[in-house]
Amino acid sequence: MFKGILIYEAKCPFCRRIKKIIEMFDIGKRIEYLPIRSREARNLLYEFYNKPPYDFHFIEDDLCFTGKKAISRILQALFVSIIWPYSGIKRSITTKIGGKHGK
Repeated sequence: MFKGILIYEAKCPFCRRIKKIIEMFDIGKRIEYLPIRSREARNLLYEFYNKPPYDFHFIEDDLCFTGKKAISRILQALFVSIIWPYSGIKRSITTKIGGKHGK
């Protein structure tokens, strides 16, 4: 299952708004949120960068996404995890109809 850490600027109104939006879609509470100024966030970022850029960061497994790529990756993962249970139903119906009756 998808899990990750979002590192964001807690004092920035825009950043807090983005975090709130992500929290709304994170039904399973799979994302941990860390302010960029926290010691834990800085320690994590120094595993990926000599001088971490001051931006959004999303850490998933051994990867660190930064900026727009971080937000894009989170939304992609959350969207897939929300839609995934329903995609199997559609796929099985399509397979049955197309597989048995299509030829």
